Amino acid sequence: MIAEKVQYVDDKQLNIDFPHGLGLHEAQNLMRHLKNDAQVHVYVNYTSYYSDESWPVEKEMGDIGITGTMILKKDTSISSKFYLDSQKDKRSEFSRFKFIRTYDKVSDYKPEAIQLWSNVRKSIDDFFRPK
Repeated sequence: MIAEKVQYVDDKQLNIDFPHGLGLHEAQNLMRHLKNDAQVHVYVNYTSYYSDESWPVEKEMGDIGITGTMILKKDTSISSKFYLDSQKDKRSEFSRFKFIRTYDKVSDYKPEAIQLWSNVRKSIDDFFRPK
C-alpha cells in the first residue's frame, strides 16, 4: 500500500504582505475593494490606554485592530476569517492580511476556500498597483 502524501497549508497561502503600511482609512478602502471576491464582514476595534499619574489625564498609546470574515457569494457555506496585522513599531498601521488557519491539511478545506485565498491575493495586488 502506498501512503498518500499529505499537503499542509503553507503560511504563504494565508499571509499577504503589503508593500507599505496602511492607515485605518486606507485599510477600510482595501476592505471595500475586496467585496468583489466575497461578502466582507469587518470589525474595527480601537483600544486606548490612559495614565492617571498626571493631571489632566494623558493619552499614552492606542491600538487599532481589524478582523473579519469573508463569505463566498455563490456558496455562503464557505467562509474564511482574517485579520490585518499591524506593524510592530506603528500599531496604527497595517502591514499584512492574514487568513486564520482553521485546519492544517489542504485536503480539509473545500477547493472554493483555497480559490478564495488566491482571488483575495490577486485583489490585494490590484489594490496596490499604481493607477
